[in-house]
Amino acid sequence: MSKGQIDYFLFKSNSEIINKIRQIDVLDTDPENTSDHVPVILTLNSQLKKVREKATTIIAKPKWTDCDHQIYKEVINKELPKLMQKSKGIIEKDIKNLEKLLHKAGEAAIPKYRRKIKIKSKGKAIWNEQIDKASKQSKNAFKVWRQHGAPQERSNELKIKMTAAKRILRKAQRQAYASQRESTAGKIMKASNSDTKLFYKLINMQRKTPLINTKILKLIEKTAEDGPSIMNIWQEHFQQLATPTIEENFDTEKLELVEIQNNIIESIEREKGKLWILLRNLYKGMSIKVKWEGQCTEDVMVLQGIQQGAKLSTTLYKCYNNVILDSILKSGLGACIGDIQVPAPTCADDIAVLANSTADAQGILDIVQHHTSRDLVKINPTKSEAVLYNAKGSNISTLKFEDNDINITNETKHLGIKRNEQNRANISERIRTGKGNNIQPSWSWVTCQKGILTHGCIQAMENICSTKKHIRT
Repeated sequence: MSKGQIDYFLFKSNSEIINKIRQIDVLDTDPENTSDHVPVILTLNSQLKKVREKATTIIAKPKWTDCDHQIYKEVINKELPKLMQKSKGIIEKDIKNLEKLLHKAGEAAIPKYRRKIKIKSKGKAIWNEQIDKASKQSKNAFKVWRQHGAPQERSNELKIKMTAAKRILRKAQRQAYASQRESTAGKIMKASNSDTKLFYKLINMQRKTPLINTKILKLIEKTAEDGPSIMNIWQEHFQQLATPTIEENFDTEKLELVEIQNNIIESIEREKGKLWILLRNLYKGMSIKVKWEGQCTEDVMVLQGIQQGAKLSTTLYKCYNNVILDSILKSGLGACIGDIQVPAPTCADDIAVLANSTADAQGILDIVQHHTSRDLVKINPTKSEAVLYNAKGSNISTLKFEDNDINITNETKHLGIKRNEQNRANISERIRTGKGNNIQPSWSWVTCQKGILTHGCIQAMENICSTKKHIRT
């Protein structure tokens, strides 16, 4: 080492470290170093030992579904009087004796009761900045809700905020797992061409991922903990989805007119043998079954909606949804590019409402509400959001849908792409989303003031005009 320096490393001459020293570099001529201290790099030979993670032994949870209730009751009824006679009034001792009695009954009535099993850690759960932020917000919302008496009314503001915070947390978790799956798929595709060993390693990892069904299923106030009960709840749930419901705000006049119209069309088409009868027959008497753990429920009659995965379904849905879009277009409300109206860019059932005033946006929402009430369709307003674009110092008025306020936020997602009030886009995220063909089936509302070019329609607009001079404000 250089004796002209002010720093030294001191160790015993017979120390084991001497045999491990590979190289010592004193960077006393480093041009970037302006300190009085000189950097020293010491390289040591070392051997890393792989430590196997020790398995933890735990007592398995008893399978109460396999419990012989008769034997369980007999053991308790037989031993409990003896236990009460031996009691000396010491609560702690009585509780321990009662616990021993319950374990004795469990050993007699439940196979493999309290058996010991070894488990190993399966790694940490996914965690990122978005999940961390959403988790804190969810905990704070839950805390405030509990402090105010934990109100259960759905209309309660604290209950709504807590539910919304939980929904945001679950959404962040789903996005993180989806990103992980996408990354794994990308690695598999790359490894298939270059690294055969890594390719098969990733494939085996995917195959080893267990598919675990839930053991408890809840529907409103009903709870199921065994296979048949869970299947019954699934059947009831899908039967509710497949059966039309008439609510107070629905306009039943159109329903009556449609039934009369269908009867007239059927009488006309029967004589001609046209395709309308064929299409009607495809949906008449349609049923589905729910498969759960290899078993199927009874038939669930489908009385509304379109078939999932059928080739005609997208076309039939467009025929329905096009009525709403035409009404919005004919109203003259919403954003424009020159003489071209762009009030509601749409992909499947994902609609973004674009407007240069709150009044226009509210008018479009009222049009949608009018049509959905006549079509007996219910939209969840809590899943809709509004973004104020390019309006510094402006305050947006409240937007409503079915007497519910639309949440005003500075960022939302439309077709998998984040839209924000600064009109800034993450290009790499757009490319990644485009490759994954990520289309979210949900309604999202976007409104803007003092400028109408928003992320909600920028992809459709950027091919029409390249400057903001063409935009009518």
